[in-house]
Amino acid sequence: MHIVVNHLTRMQPGYICVAGLDEVSGKHIRPALAGARLRTSLLRDRGGPFDIAALVDLGSVRHIGQAPEIEDYLFEPRHARRVADLAAAEYWNRLVTASAPSLRDVFGEELKMRGAGRGGVDEGKGTVSLGCFIPSQPPSLRVQARLGSGDQIRMRLNDGQIDVDVPVTDIRLYGADHVTPAE
Repeated sequence: MHIVVNHLTRMQPGYICVAGLDEVSGKHIRPALAGARLRTSLLRDRGGPFDIAALVDLGSVRHIGQAPEIEDYLFEPRHARRVADLAAAEYWNRLVTASAPSLRDVFGEELKMRGAGRGGVDEGKGTVSLGCFIPSQPPSLRVQARLGSGDQIRMRLNDGQIDVDVPVTDIRLYGADHVTPAE
C-alpha cells in the first residue's frame, strides 16, 4: 500500500503518529504497530521513510481499525520505504480533493461538542478519526503557556457551524526535541 503522508504528529518524546492518504482511494491510512508506538527513528531526517508530502510504500498491510479509528493498518516498519516526494502543487491538490467543507462532513453526525471549544466522538462510534477540511475563516494559531507541562501550540478553527480550540501536534511546529514549540 502506498500513502502520501499528510499527518506527522508528535507524541511523547521519542514517538510519533503518522497518517497519509491512500494513493489509490484517497482515504486516510494510519500505519500502526502491534502493541507498540511508532518511534521517531522512522522520520526521514533520522533515516526513516516518513515526511510530509512523501509517497511511502508501507509494504504489506492488514486492516486493524475499529471505530472511530478505522484508518489503522498494521505494517512492518522494516518494509516501509519512501518512493518519492510530491511536488507542492500535486500535494496540495491531493489535500484539497480529500477535504470537506465542515467538521461534521469529515467526522459525521457522531461529532459532539464537549465543553467550550472542544469536540469529539464517543469510543466505538463514528466513521473516521482523521480528515481534512477547509475552514470558513482563516484559523488562528498561538502558543499557550501551561504551568508545569510546558508551552502548547493551539489553533482556533471555525467551519461556520462549529468553533473549536484544539491542540496542534504537527511535528514541524516543534523543535528537535518534539516538545518545545518552534516560535
